[in-house]
Amino acid sequence: MTADALELVGFEHYALGHFAQADLYFKHALRLKDELLGWGHDESVQILNHLAYLCRDEGSLAEARNYLLQAERRLQLDRQAMDPALADQYEIMGDFADETADPEGAVAAYRNAFKIRSYCEGPRTLASASLMSRLAQACQNAGWYEQAENIYLTLLKILDGIDPEDHELRGMTMNNLAMNYMRWGRAGQARPMFQKSLQCLVKRFGPDHPGARLVMSNIRESFAGGV
Repeated sequence: MTADALELVGFEHYALGHFAQADLYFKHALRLKDELLGWGHDESVQILNHLAYLCRDEGSLAEARNYLLQAERRLQLDRQAMDPALADQYEIMGDFADETADPEGAVAAYRNAFKIRSYCEGPRTLASASLMSRLAQACQNAGWYEQAENIYLTLLKILDGIDPEDHELRGMTMNNLAMNYMRWGRAGQARPMFQKSLQCLVKRFGPDHPGARLVMSNIRESFAGGV
């Protein structure tokens, strides 16, 4: 079987919950891709990421993180320091840390991803803006509210320059900033920001938009002290 075919069979076993078989097929595919493409190739790194998520689903978080670090090291050694592929890998590592309740790990990974992405593409792109949002959320989850506030405020300024008409991203950023204020114990700053978020979303999408409904719920909870 080819490496691609082995990888596909691995996915089929993964989807069925046959983790041991998936592990075998992924590792066999990885060996072949390393031989054919080189151990720093994107496709080899991708399989290491598959193995990481497989280990996560099996409950082996330490082994999962080890696979992610292997992928990072391969890219670092094979590429230039500011290669976009490294940014992609750091995003994967940040998402993984976020999903496994490791906010400090998510902050570190998203910072690295943003550094590379903004260097390669500039800080005023939607890809960089998306990363800033995830970085701010990770800081918030880590309890680093001042850092999160600074990132959200910077992001709002950047969004004005990228696309002033992108009401959804701007509105949800305002909502996230308001949530950060609530968790920081600053309800007085949060409620006006919730209102700005709601106005932004309702103006463009109407009151039935999922984002608008979420903000309305957050406003009610902020007055009930439930956020």
